Amino acid sequence: MKYTKDKILKTIEYIEQIAYNQTYEKGHGLVKKDGFPDKPEVVSRIKVDLVVNLTLNLIEKIYGSDNEIFFNAQTQLTDYNSSDNSKLHYSDVLEICLAKLELIRSHIDLDLLNSIYSDIASEIVTDFTELSKSLLEQENLKVGSVLACAALEDSLKRYAIMNGLNVEDKSMSEVANSLKTKSLLSKAQGNILKGFTTTRNKCFHAEWEKITEIEIKSIIAFTEQFIIDNFK
Repeated sequence: MKYTKDKILKTIEYIEQIAYNQTYEKGHGLVKKDGFPDKPEVVSRIKVDLVVNLTLNLIEKIYGSDNEIFFNAQTQLTDYNSSDNSKLHYSDVLEICLAKLELIRSHIDLDLLNSIYSDIASEIVTDFTELSKSLLEQENLKVGSVLACAALEDSLKRYAIMNGLNVEDKSMSEVANSLKTKSLLSKAQGNILKGFTTTRNKCFHAEWEKITEIEIKSIIAFTEQFIIDNFK
């Protein structure tokens, strides 16, 4: 999930506005809503495509492409995206998208979004750390190092986003500093991450001769504990 809750809600409102403004005749909305459309416009494939694509993109960014919610949305819109969609009404397509947006809003209202996201993040990062450990056992330090560092950086960013921080395009050290500023990391964790940031930079600059297996195992251990403490 790369969006904060406020950004998600603003995006939902934007998509809903496009959907509710679609009409076959001025003043009569294509989908049911109290009152007339604010800016009625004759329904078009272009506008319906926009609603569909924005909805799917939002779901994917929040839940991931492997999540059941994204899969179900794609499945329900299969007929629309097929070459023969002549029997599918635009109003049906818009209703499907609006239902998915309402589901997201419900998750936010019930404070379930972080819980769902935590489960997803935990699975993804754990897969990375497990693969990294397997590669180290095979004496493949280079690839194992990359995966371990990626898992750590990814877990820090996901944790920051869950707590409403904007860390898009920020480096690992900047993310760690943002977390410390909000007291989301202890002083001890911050000091440990300084060393890990150095290791991460050596790894991503292919300075393999400066990296040891002990360093990478330490990163994996820290990341696994970080996931247990903050995502489960």
